Amino acid sequence: MDRLVPVPRSVRSLHAVFTRDAVEPVADVAAPPAVLLRRFGASDDALAAVERRPYARVFAVDTAPELAAGELVAARQSALQLAVDHDGIVIDLAVPRVIRAGEVDPAVASHWIALDLDDTHLLSRGLQSFGLPELRIETGEPPPLDAVQPEAARTDPAPADPPRTGMVLAVAMGLAQRLITEWPANDPVGPAAVTLHDIALGFADPEPAPREPALDLMIDYVDGLLDVTFVDDPATLFS
Repeated sequence: MDRLVPVPRSVRSLHAVFTRDAVEPVADVAAPPAVLLRRFGASDDALAAVERRPYARVFAVDTAPELAAGELVAARQSALQLAVDHDGIVIDLAVPRVIRAGEVDPAVASHWIALDLDDTHLLSRGLQSFGLPELRIETGEPPPLDAVQPEAARTDPAPADPPRTGMVLAVAMGLAQRLITEWPANDPVGPAAVTLHDIALGFADPEPAPREPALDLMIDYVDGLLDVTFVDDPATLFS
């Protein structure tokens, strides 16, 4: 069967370390706007720290998709070490967001993937660094006024029915977990399923999570994005 999602010959990602003093080679790169960094989780303290650090050293990855995970980890580890040595701040320019120490596990989707809301759709950021198209999922309800952060997207079992947007955010991270694990060996188009186990892995939850039941999904490739449709009500996964 022919693949519907093409595998790119190479993928590219950029991390920048912003420092108070120049660290050669200095790159002519400005920090992303504060509004974007805040949207993807940056605190006021982190934004102030970035503002005080005008110099950038860039770590670029250009590699084949099947090697992307290892190359991304190596680049991020180098960037984080430089930040430790020179009192710097690391930013993943592909998202963009501030990277914290320890966010280097290629088996944890939330270390690499961010989730955003645009009108009534959820959009992913960061899958392209692995050579995958980004996700697009209709949430079915208006987005909240506050920015949506990956850390806040996790929906733990609760006595009351969780909002649909929260459930969609959790499922999206679980799906991203499956995609980066299975790509590029498997084409993502077609039927798919996400479990609480996938979601737990995506958020590096140390607590064990069940592999059943599974939420059935359908993935289409439309306009360069992975359009995700829920076959089942996501509430069934969290009930």
